[in-house]
Amino acid sequence: MKNLNSKEKQIIILIGIVFIVFISTVLKENFISENKIDNSVSNEVDLNIVKYDEEGEASKEKIEEKIYVHISGRVKNPGLIILDSNSRVVDAIDKAGGLCDDADADKINLAKKVTDEEKIYIPLIGEVEDINYSKEEGESDKINLNTADEGELCTLPGIGPKTAEKILKYRENYKFEEIEDIMNVSGIGEKKFDALKDYISVR
Repeated sequence: MKNLNSKEKQIIILIGIVFIVFISTVLKENFISENKIDNSVSNEVDLNIVKYDEEGEASKEKIEEKIYVHISGRVKNPGLIILDSNSRVVDAIDKAGGLCDDADADKINLAKKVTDEEKIYIPLIGEVEDINYSKEEGESDKINLNTADEGELCTLPGIGPKTAEKILKYRENYKFEEIEDIMNVSGIGEKKFDALKDYISVR
């Protein structure tokens, strides 16, 4: 083997140093790249955890949300009540003190879910109108006793064709000056008036 002179040895050493520096640089870049990937994955996991926590908190707030419901008719304490957002008719009745003895319990859909701003009407025994009759405030104008025809009168709770005909006959001779005058019509007493008063007017 040929002996290397001093200059050739220096060149070989320099090449070796350059090679070592190159290898070190490549390894360092790979290490930095792997750390970036690890950090990215870690951040993504953290974001998912935060998102999960936020969704869990939002879900909790939804469960605790309150709604306002107006219940009238044959319950012991009619009026405005506050319920949880997942409540049903049975919960509204319980909150209103329960049913009166003359409430037509067989026709009540206790399982029906209630919604915010809903008005629930509980009729008395013998009413023709379906118990599921409910009306949101502002949904439509009240029935004017002085101008309503038979069809409009029959939309009122507890008013069927026969009672509507009696109202029309009464109106042929008298004008309804106030809503309480409807009790002058045969077959309409205080209990039925209580069921009607929120839905009728005189103009």
